[in-house]
Amino acid sequence: MSSLPLPVSPAPFPSLDNTLGAWLLGTCFGLIMQGMIYHQAYQYYRLYPNDRIILKLWVVVVVFIETVNSALTIHTSYVYLITNYSNPASLLGPPVWSLSILPIPASFAALVSQTFFARRVYLFGPRRGRIAVVTAAMTCYLGFFGIFAALSVRTFHTNDFQEFLKFSWMASVGSSLLMVGDFMTTAVLIFTLRRSRTGVTRTDSLLDLLIMYAISTGLLICIFNILNVAFAIAEPDNLIYTAISMVLAKLYANTFLVASVFLPQKLPRFL
Repeated sequence: MSSLPLPVSPAPFPSLDNTLGAWLLGTCFGLIMQGMIYHQAYQYYRLYPNDRIILKLWVVVVVFIETVNSALTIHTSYVYLITNYSNPASLLGPPVWSLSILPIPASFAALVSQTFFARRVYLFGPRRGRIAVVTAAMTCYLGFFGIFAALSVRTFHTNDFQEFLKFSWMASVGSSLLMVGDFMTTAVLIFTLRRSRTGVTRTDSLLDLLIMYAISTGLLICIFNILNVAFAIAEPDNLIYTAISMVLAKLYANTFLVASVFLPQKLPRFL
């Protein structure tokens, strides 16, 4: 008498709180910051209509990519929380296409924003070593983009949501490279600004303001980068790190737009 095959137990459902719940919160905070991006872009074109075409295009590209990122996060939220509201088994299937493609435009947005600051280092940084710093920083930025592009490709070939969560290590490696590049460009910009002090009270006050801006924004981005890497390593089976990544991507765009809108006309030779 042949033995009956043992029943196969179904794959466990991921917890909704730290997967779709985290994704929804990241989407909400990201949309709030997207509104700030639109406001900053509007202020830029209103205040500086005669600015160089390259900077205008730079702003357009960043705003467009961040709009695409927001649309992709909204689509993913809608598919899982509305379309499949009564079908939790959708979490056991392959990730939706918008989730799979998101790492590419999200990382490209950060690459475009940080290239702006790397360019400033090349133009105004110390003559000795600036090429080496820019080369090293851009290598980190391009490596970051390449890893997230590879993450997107791997996600398209996953068979289920749990398999997708196994690739969180790629996000942690990519974010670490981005953080190293940020540290280098921020440190050189602060050094350049401090070296540019003239002894004139008004000019030095503006320089102090720029230094405080560079330190505060760099510290904030560093904190979010550390959180992103930490959660990707410590909590690889959920989407908390992706929620942090959504906010982090908007922070990069906000930082770039603040530098474009509020700072260049005060000290144009530095920024």
